Amino acid sequence: SLPHIDRREILTFGSKATRLLPSRVTIGDDRVFAIGLSPKSTSRQIIEYLKIRLANPNAEAFGTSMLVGSVPLPRAIKPLCAFYLATILRLGVAAARTALPAELAADRPVNWFANVGVPAKYCDSEALDVFREVVRVAWVWHERKPDTPLATDLMHDYDRTLTAIGDREMRIDTAPELAAALVHFAEHRNTPEGLYAFFDVGGGTVDGSVFRLTRQPDGIRFDILSANVDEVGTMAIARRLVAQAYLQMDEIVEKPVIFGGEHPTPILTIPQKLEERIQTFFTSVMGDAKMKLPGPLFGNLSDSLQTRSGLNRPPKPTIPVFMAGGGAGSEWYRKLFHRTHQEYNHESSLGIGGYKIETVPPPIGIVDEQYPRFVVALGLT
Repeated sequence: SLPHIDRREILTFGSKATRLLPSRVTIGDDRVFAIGLSPKSTSRQIIEYLKIRLANPNAEAFGTSMLVGSVPLPRAIKPLCAFYLATILRLGVAAARTALPAELAADRPVNWFANVGVPAKYCDSEALDVFREVVRVAWVWHERKPDTPLATDLMHDYDRTLTAIGDREMRIDTAPELAAALVHFAEHRNTPEGLYAFFDVGGGTVDGSVFRLTRQPDGIRFDILSANVDEVGTMAIARRLVAQAYLQMDEIVEKPVIFGGEHPTPILTIPQKLEERIQTFFTSVMGDAKMKLPGPLFGNLSDSLQTRSGLNRPPKPTIPVFMAGGGAGSEWYRKLFHRTHQEYNHESSLGIGGYKIETVPPPIGIVDEQYPRFVVALGLT
């Protein structure tokens, strides 16, 4: 974001002008390699979905029983995340100067600032202090020249840097991803106060929350009534399906090849238990919000709720549900959420009349069909 010229850019990186970078580091020859670099040896270890691991080192979908050198992953994850984030910050500075050579010439002093998003679930937990610690170290490291340190040296350097920083004020901070994704929506004058749900479908996880939006004399207020996260994002589901396919190769792949005609299609269905896990997660987000509100759920809270009533029954609200992330357009996730209302009896158990599921609206001035992927990043600016 460039406030002095009222401009925001989604930056691109590398010769292929990609806008998405993998959340991973590679360990090889006992050294740590970041984006665009890899060890020369064939013996390498890839550690990915770093944000999930930082919040929960025992995240199950991507493997947990691993060592970084001779150090267990939970001990190494903070230095690895700081190293990765420092690389992102360094690349971001270079990409911004490339995209805006006149405004950000190499010889022009610039006051750089950064925000790093944190899932709403962790904003009131001990994990928030972990995120804040890591981003502070990353800010110091990003001003150094890129290198490929030994894993053990990186861990020692992390501790030394953290001690040296102390309580010093930094130009980097954390912010709730929920507020970042919806700040533009909330600031629009036609947005009614009231209750909403938000689900960010990423590669590793789905983050879900229910919040109440109110307008205060000093600005917009988000009251988060529930927030949760589960490892059921698009890539997490895909990897579980691959594991299933490997175990049932003859049924899923071989028979379609034998009997499937000129263009055989593998028979790969999503197991019911995976769908049930997502539906249970969705229900928990809604149910936790109900526990925070007295009386009929969401009753007469605001104009944001559509209500429907039956014979001799009080009206029950339809909850607006915003989708964001790379999986926001997935019909499978959307239909699964819709089905959950009936299959898990949300009308009688939670007092909800239904869900109005739609993609989170784009920020003003952003014309980009992939904006749901970047809505959090845009809001963080």
